[in-house]
Amino acid sequence: MKKLRIIFVLFTLCPGSVALAQYAKRSAIEKTYPARDYIMQQTETRYLADGSVKSIGYKTSWVKASGEIKTVAVRFKDDKPIVSYGLGNENGQFWYKANEAKIYLSGTHNDPWRDNRRSPQYLLTSPQYIRTDKVLGYTAYVTKTPAFELYFAPEVGPNPIKTVSIVKNSKDEIVERVVLEPVKIEFSPVLQEMFATPNLPIDFSEIEQEITQAETDGNRNIAEHLKGLVASLKQKRQ
Repeated sequence: MKKLRIIFVLFTLCPGSVALAQYAKRSAIEKTYPARDYIMQQTETRYLADGSVKSIGYKTSWVKASGEIKTVAVRFKDDKPIVSYGLGNENGQFWYKANEAKIYLSGTHNDPWRDNRRSPQYLLTSPQYIRTDKVLGYTAYVTKTPAFELYFAPEVGPNPIKTVSIVKNSKDEIVERVVLEPVKIEFSPVLQEMFATPNLPIDFSEIEQEITQAETDGNRNIAEHLKGLVASLKQKRQ
């Protein structure tokens, strides 16, 4: 047994083995993971500054390798569940509630940086990157903005698998954190039929506000793109 321990120590101290480990680590970072379908189940929990913790909902997402995504989210209000549905495809981002006879449209679902986030190297060089963590056994690269911490796991896909929403008071003190985190991720085919837009009236008020804001900010290309999206959808619904 003592001889085996000595051999093990010598092996771990061997420069060749160290170089091999460094190469493997570098290869994993530089790798771009392939896109694939998956289903993710998440829970949503509120953490207050006084130490109290409350479960406020849960969510299931069906994600296709193409980037299309459908979500069913349940949030509790006064201990009563409110169900809402989300859909992101080439026609934009839609959401609707179970008790409403209309759907809402916001912005475009196209994300020019989506494929880049399947690469650890891209995330590590982001100016918003703050640390690396583990979530459900997957390596997650955490980025931070004043209001959010987003956990990206390239092995899973380009969308964040965990989100921490940060709420501060006027003194810049954190008073609340809302954590949306996965409890299960399953890689399996997602049927295309799930992504059909419901045949309900579309409320364009949200996206019209985005267009106005883009014009105010001088983002003419964004404003024109959103206008084209609205015109295309209105024509399809005629």
